[in-house]
Amino acid sequence: MSTVELTVATPSVGADIRPIARLQRRTIATLIATQVTGGLGLAAAVTVGSLIAADLGGAAAAGLPLTAAVAGTAATAYPLSLIMRRAGRRRGLRLGWFTGAAGALVAVSAVSQGSLPLLIAGMVLFGAAEAASSAARFAAADLAPLARRGIAIGTVVCSTAVTATVGPVLVGPVTSASAAAGMAPLAGPFALSALAFVVAGTVLTVGLRPDPLLIAVGVTATDESRTTPDAAAQRLTVLFERPGVRLGVSAVVVANFTMLALMTVTPLHIAAGHVGGGHHGVELIGVVISVHIAGMFAPAPLTGRLGDRFGHQRVVVAGAVLLATAGMLVVGADTTRATRLIVALLLLGVGWNLAFVGGSSLITNALDARERPRVQGLADTAMGLAGMLGAALSGLVMARTGFGGLGLLCTAVAVALAVAAARRINGAAGPDTLPDRA
Repeated sequence: MSTVELTVATPSVGADIRPIARLQRRTIATLIATQVTGGLGLAAAVTVGSLIAADLGGAAAAGLPLTAAVAGTAATAYPLSLIMRRAGRRRGLRLGWFTGAAGALVAVSAVSQGSLPLLIAGMVLFGAAEAASSAARFAAADLAPLARRGIAIGTVVCSTAVTATVGPVLVGPVTSASAAAGMAPLAGPFALSALAFVVAGTVLTVGLRPDPLLIAVGVTATDESRTTPDAAAQRLTVLFERPGVRLGVSAVVVANFTMLALMTVTPLHIAAGHVGGGHHGVELIGVVISVHIAGMFAPAPLTGRLGDRFGHQRVVVAGAVLLATAGMLVVGADTTRATRLIVALLLLGVGWNLAFVGGSSLITNALDARERPRVQGLADTAMGLAGMLGAALSGLVMARTGFGGLGLLCTAVAVALAVAAARRINGAAGPDTLPDRA
């Protein structure tokens, strides 16, 4: 750790805390800029991935790029967290964005050559950028006081909404520009992604100094009042025994499983004419997706504030209840008006947001700064695997039981989370948080 970092890292033993507060504001601003820039590349490329795969391998291959990207995210989340643990957030997040940029360039080559295997390989690397984007929420909380970690996480999560809505809109102009430049039209969004990811990594390199995690570790190391065991020496199994960690990981896993299970097949359900059929199907898909994305990201700052004020366990309970409600609403969506499906997908998005932000805050609050990256990385890996499972099961379950059967499955999973979180509120286990320090 540098002299500057050691100087700033001493507020726990009586120094002026204002340098930490200023650095936290700068960290949040840097992370927001990174999320807005990098998120543009994530949204733009994912929009066309299925179209390219369908052109190269037929309709059956349409889901492969997204599956490969999610697999890449799950595979890189933990290795990146180990780099952060040793060298700080800046190096780990930067590597994730730059690896994603390399994957986007591989995808550009795949489109130009008409190679589906090369596209899948590129999308695996592309997933590292999503891993970096997801891990940024944890970096936002490294220097935040205990009472404001939820709002810090929520603010960075919310910033993703900007490009989640703008990115797909740019696909048309970018593909036209690519064709005018002599490139394969659908290679353009991936070229945009590569540029956006490089800019995001560069912003981190310049703006995330000093590194927030290294300073948080310095605060912990110099805290003479510390009485808890050395977290850096504890095994993961010991750390996962903490109730806050268990509930937090369960929350993000259930949220991602439920959300991707329902969202993967919702467009197919609409296109099949069950809801708002006919020529209105495409328009309805757009409305449902937009409403759902708004529900996923827009409430995040309020979610974090509510968790800081009333407890993140309560936020997780509320999220699980909304997820279960969304599942029940889709049970009758085959025979009701489209409004019911829109409301269901809005509640699905908001429920995901509550469980995701609340669960992430619980994980952060339950861990020492020195051990957060390792457990946070495993949580994101588990979340990615749960999303893959949800997406994979969705088609199989719907084929056998219909859209309503899938809704019942998601409801059952969400209810189990709600019960576990409610038991935690009632004091079924020990404390969730460590003393208030970085």
